[in-house]
Amino acid sequence: MLRTLVLVVLITSSMVSFADQPTHNVIIPQNSTIKYLGENDGTYKFQGQMQLTGLLKARWGKDLPGDKPNKKIYLQFLPTEKQATLLPTINDQYRNSNQMVLLNSEKSLESNKKIVEANFKDIPATFWKNQEGILQQPMTIIIDNFKANDDCDYRYYYANIVSIKTVADIEPVIQERRGCNSYIFEDIYMIHSKEGYTNLRKEANGKSIVIQKLTNDTLVNKVRIEGNWYYINVLNAGEQTDINGYVHNSQVIRAD
Repeated sequence: MLRTLVLVVLITSSMVSFADQPTHNVIIPQNSTIKYLGENDGTYKFQGQMQLTGLLKARWGKDLPGDKPNKKIYLQFLPTEKQATLLPTINDQYRNSNQMVLLNSEKSLESNKKIVEANFKDIPATFWKNQEGILQQPMTIIIDNFKANDDCDYRYYYANIVSIKTVADIEPVIQERRGCNSYIFEDIYMIHSKEGYTNLRKEANGKSIVIQKLTNDTLVNKVRIEGNWYYINVLNAGEQTDINGYVHNSQVIRAD
């Protein structure tokens, strides 16, 4: 039973004014198992359990802010598009996005490692030795104690995780969106080399086989760090591809 995790849902669309409506308008989908309890000092509280299916990601790396030497494990959950519509929302001037993020509140690194190792398959032998890394696995979770709070003009939804169960396959997952705290969840970089390109290599060294040449402005997703090398996935129109490999960290800049 997992009771030390916090679920954060980032809800984004265009900002809308509801001048003739209350300051908050809670919308609970029909036949939902979650009930609205009320609002207190900017926190909206709900009651009831709900089962959701989606993609669970474990991000291993530095604590925030980034200059701290401590290591941290962040858990991020993205529901399927259909499942996201089952969650309560609040209509008002805050920007909304269909992103759900699961952040662990447990402070013990060893406890969090046990959670990851118990629920993720095929963890690379060197995963915990790397400076950073990402795992992802289709999961079904059960949540309770649903809450909502506002930060940086975005609304975040929180909940305790009661259980996590691995599933074989899921529908396409909604895409991650940027928010004021996106640096926690997204590691998108751009190729930036004085030669106009850089080599994507099979291994993390300058003598390794070149998979292909990546031209400047190519977007990549940083998966993990190994010394001075990034293991990356090449993006195409913002979507992941099956092209993976290593680039030197001097050949990329953050795509903010």
